[in-house]
Amino acid sequence: MDFGAAEAKLRKDHERLRSHNRNRNASRTLASNDATSKAKKAEDYRRKQLEKKQLKDLKEKKMRSYVQNGFDQVERKLGVIRQLGPSDSYVSLEAASVHGLGDKITLPTSILSTLAERDLMRVSQELGQPLFFRLGIRRTDVAYNFPQSDSMKAVMEEYGKQMNDPPMSAINIDDEDDDQHDDGDYMSDDDNDKREAWINAYLDELACQYSSYTYATVVEFSQDEGYIGLPFSVANALLQPDGAISIDSRLTVDPAQLSTTDDPGAMDVDDKDEGNGEVAEVNLGTNDDNIENKTPGHAAYGMFPVPVHLIEVTLLTHLPLGSKCTLQPTIDAIKQGFYNIKNVKLALEQSLIRTRGSLNVGDLMYCWFRGKRFDLNVQEVIPSHVGAISCVNCDIEVDIAPPKTESGKDSAEERSKDLTRTVSGGYKLSGDSPVDVPVTSSSVKNSVVELPPEPEEDQKENVVAIQIRGAGKVARRRFDTHCTIKNIFDFAISEDLIGESAESFRLVTRFPRRVFQKGGSEENTLLADLGLGKQELFMLEE
Repeated sequence: MDFGAAEAKLRKDHERLRSHNRNRNASRTLASNDATSKAKKAEDYRRKQLEKKQLKDLKEKKMRSYVQNGFDQVERKLGVIRQLGPSDSYVSLEAASVHGLGDKITLPTSILSTLAERDLMRVSQELGQPLFFRLGIRRTDVAYNFPQSDSMKAVMEEYGKQMNDPPMSAINIDDEDDDQHDDGDYMSDDDNDKREAWINAYLDELACQYSSYTYATVVEFSQDEGYIGLPFSVANALLQPDGAISIDSRLTVDPAQLSTTDDPGAMDVDDKDEGNGEVAEVNLGTNDDNIENKTPGHAAYGMFPVPVHLIEVTLLTHLPLGSKCTLQPTIDAIKQGFYNIKNVKLALEQSLIRTRGSLNVGDLMYCWFRGKRFDLNVQEVIPSHVGAISCVNCDIEVDIAPPKTESGKDSAEERSKDLTRTVSGGYKLSGDSPVDVPVTSSSVKNSVVELPPEPEEDQKENVVAIQIRGAGKVARRRFDTHCTIKNIFDFAISEDLIGESAESFRLVTRFPRRVFQKGGSEENTLLADLGLGKQELFMLEE
């Protein structure tokens, strides 16, 4: 037997086996390493996705927190206190009709107890202001989730874009409770544009919360528990007869009359108008003297409709003090001789003192003179950012806007044709501003003038706001820049700004000083060619 050959063969077989084992172990190692690598990659992917989701959720939370803090800041500026019920709960009351020709509501004594216990009346007392309340009807047609208005969402998205400037990984995930921002981020007095954007977003958000809302003062805390007494003007504002959202109404019924009914299940409301979205006919009577002599705050069963829905009551301690408002007399007021009132300032002042603590845009206000009532619509208030102002312990300049024609449009020409006197430049209710004087017989003042139509309110381009001072009065009007300087002279004549014996006069700008003579060569020059700004002041010199 050849032992050498056998040994060589055996050695070769062993080497082959070892080589096979090495290859198999290497394959196993590679497979194991590959599986480990895949598992690691999968784990890294899951971790990155989780981190990305956490960053996205945190970013969204910070964005929502930012707009919520901004919303809350606006409410702090207004002194809004929503929780007036037990255990800091919201208060919603059923509406009842009460007498009153202004904005003075009645509330139950439980509200007064809450205000006293929490010392919520102190701020208003220190400011010399009455208690202001926002009355709102919560929307039921859509579910509300903050933020819901487009403008508030736009603010949130803009803040989100600012957060994208640094790398997303730079956001501290552990800093989830850092939701406080400096007040300057929202309502800085140095940034009017940002401040106005926040207020507009806040008002749009309120419109998503409420079907309608208005502001009012309180005359007494004597209402039955669970009810709020609304005078006609407040109930009418909440019902919004001309609004886009239909609000159901009802008429209240005297409980004493129910005692004689055969129906034991009768309630204290007449629900014939409930659910149809129509406002019931107002029954204020025809005798204005009787209406005026009714005690404010006392029940006015069946006199006018009130909302069916509950009224949410919110306290405001810092309603803006009014500096100016524009009132527009109704056609009926003009037919009754509103423009013939010799001292409009005094009549308005007394009417406001007696009936109102606040003015809301869109309100119907009453002016009383010698037992006759004149209805005026509140067209504008300044400051305008809330849409309501306080008219207590403040000087308010009142402008009388041109009346609406039968077609519903404002018309300065209609006023000049139908009325022998006008109210212009406004009245300072607590001052000694002059009132209108009759037209004299001077040749200039007897001139027949025709003014071009005033530009629409939504026209922003090619418009100049003209203010003329003369004869101790101020007149204001908007003109299209395609008008001429002659139209400005005609406006001054129509507003009785010239003296009793003036045969000629001129208009002068101060910076730079430019002189335009009545009857001069520049009368037919277009305003667009004069290089005027958006607003221009002229002094009248005779």
